Amino acid sequence: MIERLLELIKTPLPELIKARADLTSRYRAHKDKRMNSLAEKESYLLTRFPATFAVAQEVISKVPFAYSSLLDVGSGPGTASLAALEHNPALKITCLEQDKTLLGWAKTLMPQAD
Repeated sequence: MIERLLELIKTPLPELIKARADLTSRYRAHKDKRMNSLAEKESYLLTRFPATFAVAQEVISKVPFAYSSLLDVGSGPGTASLAALEHNPALKITCLEQDKTLLGWAKTLMPQAD
């Protein structure tokens, strides 16, 4: 999975480090929590996506019923949807995300999703 994420990154590492610090600072100060720049979005892929994916996998593994479809509202790059696919590869997924960059990454990571 990390290799697939790294293929999406275009921003140089020093810019990613600064973007992550800026985003984290705003988040902790309860200010604008949106990822506004491409560097902030890419820093999310490298720093938060893996942990969020792992938590989502754990939670999804505990769902006590069968399901065949998933509507992921505010999907970002598809973190939770990808975790659900790991649990159920035949799952039909629909991602809704207003950010075109994040939605594009979700489509790249999950070509089978709508």
